[in-house]
Amino acid sequence: MRTRWLGSLLFSLSGTLFSGSAGATCSPQSITVPVDYWFADRQYQLDWIYNSLDTSLTSAGKTFSPNSISIAVGKLHTTFCLPGDLTTDDLTFAFGPRQLKTERRPVVGGVMSLITLGLQPPPDWIIIRDATWKTSNGSPMLDLSVYNFGDPNNFQQGPSVHLLLSSGPAQCFGIPGTQVINVNVAMRGDALGVSSRDPSFPDEITRSAQVSTMGCNVFADVELGAIKSMKGGESLSVRFKLSGKTLPYESPGGQKYDLYSFQDVPLRVAVLHGGNAYPKCMSIASEGEPAIPLSAGHFKSCQR
Repeated sequence: MRTRWLGSLLFSLSGTLFSGSAGATCSPQSITVPVDYWFADRQYQLDWIYNSLDTSLTSAGKTFSPNSISIAVGKLHTTFCLPGDLTTDDLTFAFGPRQLKTERRPVVGGVMSLITLGLQPPPDWIIIRDATWKTSNGSPMLDLSVYNFGDPNNFQQGPSVHLLLSSGPAQCFGIPGTQVINVNVAMRGDALGVSSRDPSFPDEITRSAQVSTMGCNVFADVELGAIKSMKGGESLSVRFKLSGKTLPYESPGGQKYDLYSFQDVPLRVAVLHGGNAYPKCMSIASEGEPAIPLSAGHFKSCQR
């Protein structure tokens, strides 16, 4: 696995991410940019589709995550905070793989006039609807629900899936270090809703998981495998089964962790590499436990 995934790309103890709160506001020195986006076809005006879009705004060579997100009456409403000394007229919004360019609107009292990007064509890419962490006989599994909204006459290559495990930010000092441990992973994909029992799995593949410690924080990165090529209109339930009931790790400072334990490592994130699939990263819910917001782990926006 790659150290850059644990450092520069996703984790930042001082970084910020959109709060997801409809009530979030920009600072008085910033320009608030409100944006409404919606699909023309009502069957795609669904919360889980809007939440998958990895929405961002690029202006003057810098990319910004939403300051707030809300969904109501079939529309995705986002606000962005731009520097108050913004001089460029070009604004580029990304919704999934699509980029929409527009010019800045008049600004009154630090708030730009509403930008409407409505009546958009249906999505034509792969969407991960949800990710769930489960256990079977004590061994952990990651379940993904995958939908391909592309052309039924064509196939799209599915993404490679990484599992990131984090103990979350802590304000204490420890000895930094990196260790590689082996994890056995098996993968199985079935049509959604075909069976509620555990499917049989092919032979396990050994993966090298990179585990890093920084302060009192522990980060583990496991490359699980790639989702198979999917035909447009196809839906899959993909399950990654990890061998063993524990994944013990002792940091250079002497702290002992079970990387599979929710108590030791509460933040679990699925990261998608490659493929025309969104979102690029999503927090994983655990059975009996809600998904922890990415902002709680100080995640930066997912790179596109």
